[in-house]
Parts: sequence; C-alpha cells; structure tokens
Amino acid sequence: MTLHNKLLADHEKYIDKIAYRICSNKHDRMILVNRGREEFLKALKTYDPTKSKLTTYMRDRLVGVMLDERRKLKWFKRDDKYEIISLESVKDADLFVDIDEQLETFEQNEIVKNAIKLLPDVEKNLIIYHYWYGYTFYEISDLLGLSFSWCSKLHIKVLTKLKELIEEAKK
Repeated sequence: MTLHNKLLADHEKYIDKIAYRICSNKHDRMILVNRGREEFLKALKTYDPTKSKLTTYMRDRLVGVMLDERRKLKWFKRDDKYEIISLESVKDADLFVDIDEQLETFEQNEIVKNAIKLLPDVEKNLIIYHYWYGYTFYEISDLLGLSFSWCSKLHIKVLTKLKELIEEAKK
C-alpha cells in the first residue's frame, strides 16, 4: 500500500463526513465521496506539511470540489429512485424560466450580499462558514476562536442585524 493510499484510508471517515454535510442521501453521497477521494489524492501532490495540517488543507478543497460536483448534477425523484441528469443536457431549460423571476431573485441576492459585506469580519465569517460551507457552530467556534455558546448567540444577533439591513435596503 502506497503512502497516498494509506493517507486516503486514514481520512476516509473525514471525506464521508464532509459529503454527508453536503448531501444526506446515500446514493448521492457516494458520488460526492468518490469525487472527494479523487481530489484528496490529487491534492496530496501539492500539500506542504510545513504550511498547515493535512485536514485543514484538505477541508476547503474537498468542500469546494463536492459542492461543484453537486452543482454539475441535478437530482430528480422518479418512482422513489434518483436519476442523475447532467446540467449540460438541460441547459436549454433555462430559456423557459420567467425573466421577471430571474431579475427579482438576482436583486434579492444582491441585497443580501451587500448586507453581509457591511458586517464586521467575525460576523461575516460566521455567516459564510455556516450557510455557504455548512460548518457546525462547533467547527466555526474553533475556526474563529470563540466559545460554542457565544458563536450560537452571535449567530442570532447577526441574523437580526442582517434582517434590519435587508429591510433598510428594500426601502
């Protein structure tokens, strides 16, 4: 067994945990786990142990590649079985979406993005780590150097502040 395969075997649960956070469906998760394994082996070639821990280095790469894989695929339920359809095969379906709906969604997204930009760094990072990367408050508290309870309280405070900023922006 090569060193790379040994490291992969040692971090198998870590890769599965990340995939589970992104998708809890077993069939879909297996696709993400396989893509995560590929990325893990690929990233080992560029890993420098003097710069960071292996799990720290891999976490963002694995989350990113699994989210990209999830975006490439679209899940449709049919007869309690999941069919995976590549987005490439349904790219023309976007032509049928109502233009007004797209503009409204885009404007709402821009309002939220601008409101998040106005937050202090710690609050902004808390929101990004939780909602974009799917980290738990335990993980976020470690990343930001906060206690778990303060992280949870800060989350509520930030959501209230975001709600006010978004309401102001809509006026």
